This record gives sequence, structure tokens and C-alpha cells, in this order.
Amino acid sequence: MIAFDEAMSRALSMVRPLESERVAVSDARGRVLAETVHAEIDAPRADISAMDGYAVRLDAIGPKPEGSRRSFRRHTVHGSAR
Repeated sequence: MIAFDEAMSRALSMVRPLESERVAVSDARGRVLAETVHAEIDAPRADISAMDGYAVRLDAIGPKPEGSRRSFRRHTVHGSAR
């Protein structure tokens, strides 16, 4: 058996990065961005996350990184969206 670093080095020597291409947003599902994207405007234009909150699927964010803190409250608010 070879060491991990040697195996990684061998594997990486046999691959090359894919070229990027432009696609419509509607065709982008399952793809990876070639560069960082920044919004031109804030949406919404006010800092209202304290009122609206966020929905997060725990299985979508993966395991907690070593040494980090993560705190979630399980709180359900019943109502209707406007």
C-alpha cells in the first residue's frame, strides 16, 4: 500500500481542470461556479433577517468543522407567507 500523499500526487498528475463555459441560470443546476459571484444589490434592501430568519437543512451543510461552534434552535412559526 502507498501513502495517502503519494496516492494523491499520482492521481492529480493524471487530471487537468475543466474549462469553464457560460450557461443560462436555468441550465446551471448541478454545476460548480468557476469564480465567485457577487450580487449587485442587496435583496431585500434592509437587514431584516432577525424578523424573517433562515431555513437550513442540517444534512445540506455537512459535519461541523473541528473547533467551530454551531448552534441551531428548533423553532416553528405557523403562519402564511405574504
